Amino acid sequence: MRLAHFDDLTPSLIDAPLPWRQSQTCSMLPRVLALAGLATVALLLLVPLAVIARHVATAPAGLAALTDHPGATFQIALGLAVSSALLGFPFYRMAQRIGVTRRVTIEAGSVTVTDQGLSGDRTWSEPLSSYIGIAHHVRTTQAGPRHELVLVHPDARRHVTVAMAGRISKAELERAAATLAMVEVPAHLLYRLPRLPSLAIRPAATPARTGRSVEGLATVEV
Repeated sequence: MRLAHFDDLTPSLIDAPLPWRQSQTCSMLPRVLALAGLATVALLLLVPLAVIARHVATAPAGLAALTDHPGATFQIALGLAVSSALLGFPFYRMAQRIGVTRRVTIEAGSVTVTDQGLSGDRTWSEPLSSYIGIAHHVRTTQAGPRHELVLVHPDARRHVTVAMAGRISKAELERAAATLAMVEVPAHLLYRLPRLPSLAIRPAATPARTGRSVEGLATVEV
């Protein structure tokens, strides 16, 4: 799941020593309302089309028209299939998010994440050394600005939020980075890093032959 899906993180462990064990949850009501709205739109669009299609298919004249114009019949069927997919896929994704809880464990050398939801549990683990740093990210939500500290991984699916609050200071970011032995990296890397098999972090004093600098803190080499 994307990081934006989680609205609450407990406990706050910025100042605590490792291991960190946290629970991240999604707000239920907004997603249930969105799901109900999408279901209503789907019914308003698809039910009339289904009634018309049934009437045409069962009427003798309708069957003759479908047989005589196979191209038009294919276009109608394709339109119904595409419309169903465009509505069905978001509905499925929203339904998957309802009631999902993410449990994060960070201990010396590893990050373990378990997502628990209606579709079952999914667990994955990454070495802490595979993360390139920790980013201070500010997200705009309906409740106002939300500050997050996020472990940044070359694969966006492996980003992990480690702190969430109405405001996170520079000192708190530095303490979390020190506890995790991570460098600070800019938040735009959450969106711009490609999915690569591995990234090597080198000190800025020993630049790599091919790479890029992360605000003077490190050089990321493919």
